[in-house]
Amino acid sequence: MKLIYVLGNGQLGQMLKQAGEPLGIKVMFINKNTKSLIKFFDAITIETENWPKNIITQTLIKNPLFFNYNAIICLTDRLTQKKFLDQLKMPNVKWIYLSKKKTLKDAFQKLGKRLILKKRTGGYNGLYQKFIEKENVENNKQDYQQYIFEKKVDFIEEISLIGARSKNNHIVSYPITYNFHENSMLRASISFKKTNKNIQNQSENILKTIMNQLKYVGVMVIEFFLIDFNTLLINEIAPRVHNSGHWTQNGASISQFELHLRAILDYPMYNPTICYDYSVMINLIGIDFNMLWINQSSVHLHWYSKKTFKGRKVGHLNIVDNNYLRLCKTLKNLQKNLPNNYASSIEWLIKKIILHNKF
Repeated sequence: MKLIYVLGNGQLGQMLKQAGEPLGIKVMFINKNTKSLIKFFDAITIETENWPKNIITQTLIKNPLFFNYNAIICLTDRLTQKKFLDQLKMPNVKWIYLSKKKTLKDAFQKLGKRLILKKRTGGYNGLYQKFIEKENVENNKQDYQQYIFEKKVDFIEEISLIGARSKNNHIVSYPITYNFHENSMLRASISFKKTNKNIQNQSENILKTIMNQLKYVGVMVIEFFLIDFNTLLINEIAPRVHNSGHWTQNGASISQFELHLRAILDYPMYNPTICYDYSVMINLIGIDFNMLWINQSSVHLHWYSKKTFKGRKVGHLNIVDNNYLRLCKTLKNLQKNLPNNYASSIEWLIKKIILHNKF
């Protein structure tokens, strides 16, 4: 049996554990209360960039079996990530870092009137991010060294690409995923078996370049802004499994979680077979369990068994089908058993499905 240590113990770690069980892979979590380790293990990975800091984790991050450590450190600080992308000449949202000698005036002069302030580390689901307009801000002398500024861009879609690289430089990926956000939090995703070849190829080439340059092993996810139907800009990079890839649990022959384990253990790795024409994921956020969600055969519930409170991801639904009309009907029926604030997500999904079917 192979043993993998995962830094963190949230739902992504739990899903890595579930994926490992059929393959005889034991996944053990490292949290703030971990006091000891099993001496012999096969790999170290993460389920969060903000892993607990204690003597155990400080020991593990120095271990050569944590072979993505340098890549993770580079990508999880937005400043070093931006510099890295610029060095590779990757298509990237324009940005600026304000040293002590610079002020907001410098940011507006370089990037224009609309900016996004992002904390360099620790931000997710919109946390530590703020929209700033020139007309509404005085040119103060606040210390912004823990932040970067990005130009606020207009885009037509938010998409992501989930892929993986093995130790011997073999790279595979899934079809691109389209994502719907509200209040900076992912609400729903959809992926199609038949994908836009131009955007797919562009995104795969970018992912391949980044993973090879970092010698990264495992699943990596790049979130993009689609500016027009031919132009991509990198938004963010996650050196781990990702929320927008949850649809792969029921929509592909290998989930992103199994794919990550295969990659870091050097198990056979091949392009996953996409099992359905349409694969949908809906995040369950701050709501209580409802058995009626699974009264339709194409709906699959993944419940995290976490305490429910406002804004917390407590589970997700995967809905898969080959018939677009039946899928739209399923989503409409599902809406009846979800709170009213899910209407916008369902509406967006149905529009995407119908539009995709026209082409």
